[in-house]
Amino acid sequence: MATMTPTEILQALEKRGKNQREAADAIGLDYVKFNKVVRQVRKFTAEEDRAFRAWLKKTPEAREEERSFDHQAGIAVRDDVYYDVPAFDIDAAAGAGTWVEEAEPEHFLKFRREWLRDLSTNLSQLVVLRVRGDSMWETLHDGDHVLVDMAQINPRREGLYTIRIDDVLQVKRISMHPVQRTITIKSDNPNYPTYADVDPKSVSLLGRVIWIGRRV
Repeated sequence: MATMTPTEILQALEKRGKNQREAADAIGLDYVKFNKVVRQVRKFTAEEDRAFRAWLKKTPEAREEERSFDHQAGIAVRDDVYYDVPAFDIDAAAGAGTWVEEAEPEHFLKFRREWLRDLSTNLSQLVVLRVRGDSMWETLHDGDHVLVDMAQINPRREGLYTIRIDDVLQVKRISMHPVQRTITIKSDNPNYPTYADVDPKSVSLLGRVIWIGRRV
């Protein structure tokens, strides 16, 4: 029997209200390796595939018992209500390779699934980045966190995007000319340059920013 495809894996997780981190922990597989399967960088081994299929067959009663504990609030938090989104430091994620596949998450941030589904159609494509620098001041501050939907990479929708230029990851404001189909890469801080009429093929758009969080 062939191992499960990335599409089948993602559909199975979404159907059961689970995420990649939970699945990786459940079958004893490193999260980065599990994510590489989803990204088609590697395939499940036969043993990993069997373990994943067995985990999927758990009864609803067994899944209901899988809970995390919110120590600050002192209450049990149902796993099917909240979703753990992997969080990365944008500097640590930069460099050669595909950042989410190669970088290890700093931690995971818990969001309500219902709230996330209002923002994204594929929760497995969400990541959180900690932003560095002041090029996007005052929209973004150094140390802010942004929620990025990696499924949204069409520059025709103006907004903040995570982009890769050479080996550097940045968050910039991207807009597309409606006729020429070139893009403008803008830093909200006027002390930084704006680049107009850029060929979109020369820039890697990695995802659209859909939420911003910061300390006050």
